[in-house]
Amino acid sequence: MRDHHKTARPRLVAGTEARAPLPSVTDWDGYGCADAMYQAEARKYARYAVLRGKTRMSDAITEVIGEQRARRLIADAMEELCAFESSAEAFVGYSA
Repeated sequence: MRDHHKTARPRLVAGTEARAPLPSVTDWDGYGCADAMYQAEARKYARYAVLRGKTRMSDAITEVIGEQRARRLIADAMEELCAFESSAEAFVGYSA
């Protein structure tokens, strides 16, 4: 049963009675907050593309983030996948 008397209250900082300040989102890699969110989404799509065996991102994403950033993200995703595969192979070889 819900307690309708409870209300959302800001958290208190441990040991004080002051409200915790809201965290500020710092700029990431020289871009603003919105660009950082786009960058995170683009990185996710790059990983999906590499997992599907593709070496390019979709034209729509490439148009938004630029050709160089798209290539860099694909290269980074390929490096991550290779590192993961080699560590997985080493783990399987170690545990066998």
